[in-house]
Amino acid sequence: MAPSASGFGPVLRQAPIGLVGYLGFVAAGTGSWTGWQDIELRGWNTRFDWGREAIEWIPRTLLRPDGAFPTLIALLVIAAVVLAVVSIRRLS
Repeated sequence: MAPSASGFGPVLRQAPIGLVGYLGFVAAGTGSWTGWQDIELRGWNTRFDWGREAIEWIPRTLLRPDGAFPTLIALLVIAAVVLAVVSIRRLS
């Protein structure tokens, strides 16, 4: 039997505590409140771009596939966005 939607309430209320705790752990380890972003920038040269890179990467991957795995990931991202839109519309 699947749990009811109300059964997820405690989990959803606790999830932000874990996120804040982890970001605090990283900040303490790096000595900077922006420790997570600093690690991302130094390690992988990534920045928060509001999804612009993903929006550019998906058509590039689908039009010139680099292999099965990147193509699968691009299709999964598209499916997740479609499912999110459908779910939001059903709630409205």
